[in-house]
Amino acid sequence: MTRVYKENDPECINQYSEIALRRVWNGERFSWWMSNMLHNFGQMESGDMDAATFKRFMDSELDYYLNSENGRRVIAEQYVGLPYEELAP
Repeated sequence: MTRVYKENDPECINQYSEIALRRVWNGERFSWWMSNMLHNFGQMESGDMDAATFKRFMDSELDYYLNSENGRRVIAEQYVGLPYEELAP
């Protein structure tokens, strides 16, 4: 919004919805992913994967993100929000 008022450039408003929706869907994806990784869904199957295999996959995911510097970096970036995108000129 700064660019709209300080630089008298109302065209950047046209980019708002696309950028905001991308950020919202990234947040939704992160929430879905964390829920799948951290919750025990019991014997529920996931697609064509049995519950035990799904749990092993999610345990492996959690292990990577807790015990890897890169994994922790991904969690931190996703948790606090992705960087803002540059607007097109």
